[in-house]
Amino acid sequence: SQPFYVLVDRFNPLMDVTFDGKHIIDGDIVSPDPEILVEVNDENPLIALDDTTSFELYFKRGTLNTGSTPRIFLDDPRVVWVPATLPQNKAQLFFYPGRGVDGFLEDDEYVLKVQGRDKQGNTAGSGNNTYEITFRVENESSITRILNYPNPFSTSTRFVYTLAGAQVPEVFQIHIYTISGKLVKVIDLAAEGDVAIGQNITNYAWDGTDEYGDKLANGVYLYKTIIQMPGEQVKNREVGIDKFFNNDWGKMYIMR
Repeated sequence: SQPFYVLVDRFNPLMDVTFDGKHIIDGDIVSPDPEILVEVNDENPLIALDDTTSFELYFKRGTLNTGSTPRIFLDDPRVVWVPATLPQNKAQLFFYPGRGVDGFLEDDEYVLKVQGRDKQGNTAGSGNNTYEITFRVENESSITRILNYPNPFSTSTRFVYTLAGAQVPEVFQIHIYTISGKLVKVIDLAAEGDVAIGQNITNYAWDGTDEYGDKLANGVYLYKTIIQMPGEQVKNREVGIDKFFNNDWGKMYIMR
């Protein structure tokens, strides 16, 4: 006879939710055909998350609707479920809300609720809180003015913008000029793969050098954005920052 002890799994799994590969904030704009990925990662290397009890998914259109949010079950054609394999033990749920009988999501606000749990019933995060987020869909292509941040800058600056619509522009360039009108730099964000629907700050950071890699002198520079969309025009989203632009021209400052 040999006594032994069993430790009960009381650790909460980790859950991550992304929209087209991005983490969004409440009220953010997303694509009319988003790929919503929910991942549940359990630290237990012995009991795989290999059944549908790992996820609870709820989705509805409109925030003014005071009724309950309907549950979406994993046999729904808009859902793709990938069970976990050991020892990584990470289960995935892909949800494509825009791929129903009506095609793309219509212009409106939507609510998503998600909960994940492990085989022992431990829910993701602390307590029994469900991840809930509201997002907006706009099918018409539009974009805010592009700002660089920080501005002024000394070592590098990134670009901030909000883009709406069903597709990203095929041309998305920032042309930077001296005060005298000489073109010194072309930043091709489309070529960098740094264009996405929603609120964005680019991964690309400009270091204040020209096309040849030479550092530009301190001072004021002008910039203009060139955007082209196949078959349609990208409208300007009027926001408070428009007052900082003059005929689509913005200013940036290099101070080293």
